[in-house]
Amino acid sequence: MNTETAFSPAEKTRMENSSSERETPTLSSSEALTQEKRPNNTPPQENGKPDSPVKRSESRLYADEPAKRSKAQTDFLETTLLLLAVFIMCAFPAALLRLSVAAGKRKEWHNTAMYLGTLGCAVVSVFYVLYVFFLLFPDFLVEMASLIETQNETVHRMAVRVKSLALLLSLSAAASIIAVFFFTEDAWFRRLFEKMKLPYVKETVFGTNLDSIPVYLHELSFFTALLAATKYLLDLYQEKNNNKTYEKRIAKSNGTGRTLRALLFGETAEKTTLESAKKRMGFELEDDDLLNISGEKDARALANSIFRKLAERGKDAIYPHDIEYLFPEEKNEIVGAMGGRHTGCVSLKMLRKYIVSYYKERTNLKKSLRNHTRMYKKFTAVVFAIVLVISALLFKSTNIGGKVDVYKSAFSVGMVATLGFVFAEIPQDMFKTLTFTFVLHPFDCGDYITFGGKDYIVDQITILTVKMTDVLSSATCYLSTKSLVGKDFLNHSRSGEYIEHVSVLVQPVNQAAPEELKKAVQDCIKKDASDFTGFVSLENVEFQKNTMRISLAVEHTDNIGIRGEACERKTRLGTHVQESLEKTGLVLAE
Repeated sequence: MNTETAFSPAEKTRMENSSSERETPTLSSSEALTQEKRPNNTPPQENGKPDSPVKRSESRLYADEPAKRSKAQTDFLETTLLLLAVFIMCAFPAALLRLSVAAGKRKEWHNTAMYLGTLGCAVVSVFYVLYVFFLLFPDFLVEMASLIETQNETVHRMAVRVKSLALLLSLSAAASIIAVFFFTEDAWFRRLFEKMKLPYVKETVFGTNLDSIPVYLHELSFFTALLAATKYLLDLYQEKNNNKTYEKRIAKSNGTGRTLRALLFGETAEKTTLESAKKRMGFELEDDDLLNISGEKDARALANSIFRKLAERGKDAIYPHDIEYLFPEEKNEIVGAMGGRHTGCVSLKMLRKYIVSYYKERTNLKKSLRNHTRMYKKFTAVVFAIVLVISALLFKSTNIGGKVDVYKSAFSVGMVATLGFVFAEIPQDMFKTLTFTFVLHPFDCGDYITFGGKDYIVDQITILTVKMTDVLSSATCYLSTKSLVGKDFLNHSRSGEYIEHVSVLVQPVNQAAPEELKKAVQDCIKKDASDFTGFVSLENVEFQKNTMRISLAVEHTDNIGIRGEACERKTRLGTHVQESLEKTGLVLAE
């Protein structure tokens, strides 16, 4: 990264104090070598001990390590190498025969080999040029749009769709071009052979009747264009569902990663490329967030590093003015997102919970997206197979000349109807499961749900089965996806800020006791500002024979879908209620 690292006010104060109070110590050779390798703009650590997460993260940013290639770059490189290998396999025999065998001594198979080799090179070249065009055109479109408008979501979405169809579109266009310019109107291709002094033996190789070759190529172009249109519709369908299910979660996770990198490294610059736009809008989860969080221990260590960097000396929280140098316009929103929405500041406990929740949400998202991508590929393959079978049956009913054969048409329609009748239940079940998985999508991997009176943690989702873990018994359950269609689920992980209801049964006392208990609970939960907003409502007071049931509603700062943290929060709430009962002198009924 070329941007310089910014220093927080707390860091500047510590650096000035340390330079005025201490003399420069003598460094050993190993320490000097370490300091030479560190960039000049890297902030020093306290007590001379570099914090491990910062050290690892800085090494990822500044060391001479090659950057990881994205999946799109890897696919493009693999396709390029494959086409290059085919090009060499076609060009090498033709060039060898052209240079080693004189024109007067060439036999028929020499001419055929040179013609086919040159034709193969031309076909590969046309396909590769079109493939590169369809891959680079979306990036060019995004760059042009960025000159006019910084973030144009419509252009970005269209660019992503075109890029996903690059292979099919280039294959369709290449088949049409080859059919027209290599076989039907091949004057320029013939002149190419004449300039290269190569034999033009198309009639000898393919026979005198060449009318069928362009027709087959046009059919190939039609089939690939049909598959491209089908994939485009499937991508629209997928995009619509992801917008409801994943895009907001992915965009939030990527945004949290950018915020943490800015807080840790002082770098807030954002690129305007298509890849960065896909991550910002939630199309794609970041492969590497450069934070090196491999567990909760690393997450807490990272929180300690950020807190020491940003918090002023003697302060027990991070305030908006501490991060104003990084986020001058969004400082209050950042503090609120880290848990200080109701307090106006972020304590170390809040920051730890924020980063741990980010790590677990990112881990669950990776697992969910991996399962979702696997299911979507299977769904796409099934749809492609159905489209190809129906198209092939319909094409069989048409002759090469374009005349419709009534008997073949009737046979094709009858075959489609018969297959639909025999396998009627399979498409219905598949439609139900796909609708449940992609459209309804009541839960995801890592979600904490209640189903059938029991609590579960979702581990894996496939088209056929759902793997869940029972919270109480820790038993692994495998349920059929089809059997879950139409059932009612309570998803705790997707709940926003919500109220938790607490009910206590006490011995009968005066009518002012419920209000006193409510006030006592309010005073107690103010100690846990990271988990509770301080709002307590007296919902109901029910007098029974020898008891009084008091129902309270307590508001949480945010929802923690992670089972362990949710249980800890409920335990703390129970402790606060018990302390409040002792303060007010209320006694639980037996």
